[in-house]
Amino acid sequence: MRTYYTQKNAQHYNRTWRSFLEKTLAATISLIEMTHLDEETDKRARPIRILDAACGTGLLLAQLARLMPRAELYGVDASQAMLTEAADLLRDCPHVHLIQASIADGETAVSPLHRPFLT
Repeated sequence: MRTYYTQKNAQHYNRTWRSFLEKTLAATISLIEMTHLDEETDKRARPIRILDAACGTGLLLAQLARLMPRAELYGVDASQAMLTEAADLLRDCPHVHLIQASIADGETAVSPLHRPFLT
């Protein structure tokens, strides 16, 4: 699958966009009701599933893995190079699963999940 992010671009992505990424990541995390998601996790027999569509280098997934260690996290991205960077960042997070797929058709990427929380 051809994408803009080659291995070289992906390796420098976080550094190049650092200021923007820090701001948007903080804003995104502030909008997620962690207490509610924790309560939902307590009510369920299975872990809550969270999908980060177009997860890129996995920065949001890393934050969510830290904040919600009982959740099953899924990251989908079209770029294998970006997923390689994400896999490196998330190597110590066994509850994070990365999938290379285009989200353009929607169904292909999210078919393993049932009613995920989309970012």
